[in-house]
Amino acid sequence: MKSNVIAVVGGGASAVSFLDSLAREYRDTARRPLTLFLVEKRRFTGRGLAYDADLSTNLLNTRAGYITPFPDKPGHFYGWLTANRHQWEEDFPGLAVDEQTFVPRPLFGLYLEYMMSELSGRLAQLGINLVQLRAEVLDMHRTNDGDVILRTDTSLTIRADQVILSCGNLQSREYSALDAHPGFHSSPYPIKRLTRTIDKDAGVAILGARLSAIDIALGLAGAGHRGPMTMVSRSGYYPSVRGTQGRYVPRVLTLERIRQEVRKAGGRLALATLVGLAVEECAHAGCGDVSTLMLPPAPPRDPLAWFEAEIAAATRPRPWQAVLYATNSFVDYAWQYLDEADKVLFLKHYQAAWMAYRVSIPVENAEKLVALAKAGRLRFANGTAEVATRAGGGFDVALSGPAGRADHGFDAVIGAFGSPRDPALLDSRLVGNLLGSGLARAHRHGGIDVDGDTNRLIDAHGWTVPNIRVIGELTSGVYFFTSVLEINARHAARCAHDLMAAIAATQPAVAPATAFALARHG
Repeated sequence: MKSNVIAVVGGGASAVSFLDSLAREYRDTARRPLTLFLVEKRRFTGRGLAYDADLSTNLLNTRAGYITPFPDKPGHFYGWLTANRHQWEEDFPGLAVDEQTFVPRPLFGLYLEYMMSELSGRLAQLGINLVQLRAEVLDMHRTNDGDVILRTDTSLTIRADQVILSCGNLQSREYSALDAHPGFHSSPYPIKRLTRTIDKDAGVAILGARLSAIDIALGLAGAGHRGPMTMVSRSGYYPSVRGTQGRYVPRVLTLERIRQEVRKAGGRLALATLVGLAVEECAHAGCGDVSTLMLPPAPPRDPLAWFEAEIAAATRPRPWQAVLYATNSFVDYAWQYLDEADKVLFLKHYQAAWMAYRVSIPVENAEKLVALAKAGRLRFANGTAEVATRAGGGFDVALSGPAGRADHGFDAVIGAFGSPRDPALLDSRLVGNLLGSGLARAHRHGGIDVDGDTNRLIDAHGWTVPNIRVIGELTSGVYFFTSVLEINARHAARCAHDLMAAIAATQPAVAPATAFALARHG
């Protein structure tokens, strides 16, 4: 009997979640011969771009006691931290950790690396043949019999029965024409590279104002950068600051209640219904006056004053933040059923504010930003940026915003946009080839299209591809909020269950494999 072959493209946090769920599904069901290829272009598997080995100034925005890649193992990361201090304290000397600590993201990456290593052993004990490859998948196509052929940059091709795409946060190629110019950085990571390549006295433009932009400003400053830095917010919004509250269990704004509302409305969900439930929940949580939820809050006129006010507010619990974070349990489901007109309305008028208030930062990071601003080392600017090179070196950045157009000169420019929602702007040959061949289609609200119940890919003809599943940022149009570990881990578990059920339906069970078997190569 042939071995079923699974190819997992991408070896970051979502892959760790998927492999853990796959091991559990494989253990609890009748076993089939299974070979698993894990293809990752980075040096370490488990970390991904978000948690790569980098500066300790890159902090998680979730407390250590709450973050986990395993939906069924709350507190797992913190448990590992306390039980394995000898594994990490040399790389993070003097770091005091409790459940409320916002630890460096590279430390969480180290944990994921260890989890991947443990998973390798667990899969081997189960009889699963795991093959880890350092390569980049460039293209995929389906054969006449339904298998998937994956082509890599190492000239290796893999023939697989099932494929999981967990590509993580792909970078933007919006300014790719400038990549060849010294001083331009389309991606900020690793930030320690920026600290080595950007002159300490250079004037730096940071295009973006979310977590990556803050990592850049604090990383450069911490490494001794002396030149002026300008953080440019396209929308004018900046992240809120995390209060002292813990997690909150909603009474009204729950997945079951959202499902009830969808059934009552015949398979639809109105934005007004969601807002009404949120207002009711906020009343239970003691949030105070939240009537402004009906209108998007305006961007701050003075970002420095905004951060100072946020720091003051963060000394106490902020219940509305806890309510917002609790939406992780249903936001991906609710988005699928939201009225199309309401989706367009939300993306146009609410999304920027949602991200600013939902994706908050630790107070210590906000305090550092304020200190830099007051010292004249960091300024804030709003507007859409147009970047052009100067004949003698450096860049002109034209900002167009509510106050009109203003031109600025910089020695270095760093992109900190995150993954663009438009897949045509992704710096990924794989995504470009999938769209070009018609094996995938772009979703009108971002990323590529997948079936909302199973994460299965949908092709250019509207057909569901039964053996290719997608997890993470590439599914942003279908699920909206896909930058959260908790949501991606839940989707990974669903994919593992769906995949093993598909395998079980096509082949009878056998004893676990005991010898290493290579997958079929095309």
